[in-house]
Amino acid sequence: MSPSPLSILLVTPVWNDSTRLADFGASLATALAASPLPIRWLIADDGSKPGEHARLTALQAAFARVFPHVAVHFAAAHHGKGSVVREAWTLAPDAEWLAFVDADGSVSAEGILDLITVALAAGTSVLGIRKRTATTQVVESFWRGLAHRGFLLAVRLLLGLQCADPSAAPKSSTPPPTAGSPAI
Repeated sequence: MSPSPLSILLVTPVWNDSTRLADFGASLATALAASPLPIRWLIADDGSKPGEHARLTALQAAFARVFPHVAVHFAAAHHGKGSVVREAWTLAPDAEWLAFVDADGSVSAEGILDLITVALAAGTSVLGIRKRTATTQVVESFWRGLAHRGFLLAVRLLLGLQCADPSAAPKSSTPPPTAGSPAI
């Protein structure tokens, strides 16, 4: 990776998820190694059960053989995905751009890099979505579906925003203005 004044922190939150991270992480490490973007990748564990620390540490070492700018962070306790993502972001106060992508591979490695590239080109935060189509089915329980549709309605009525699915998305943004960096 060539030196650049730009700094991007990509966080992958995990909670008892080393099995799915093993598959997705390998493809993400390969894509990151081939990318010219100045990305640091942080796997952020949200207080997983015993045994996950050793598995995540081994995965980080394997990923680092392909993409050396990867580290793992272990939160002290489980507080949820949003909490561990924000906690991980605070570990890189020098990052100019912040991003996260889930460990399940619902957004491909190439997809998150494309999203980051769009955010950088636009100079603004970007929210990727997983949109329902004839070939892309999103399976959710009745109650999850009801909550999802209620949330979308509330966003439209309260904020005037039309959105498809902001709950299952990678984000790329500059850090909040108070932090002085953009999030992806």
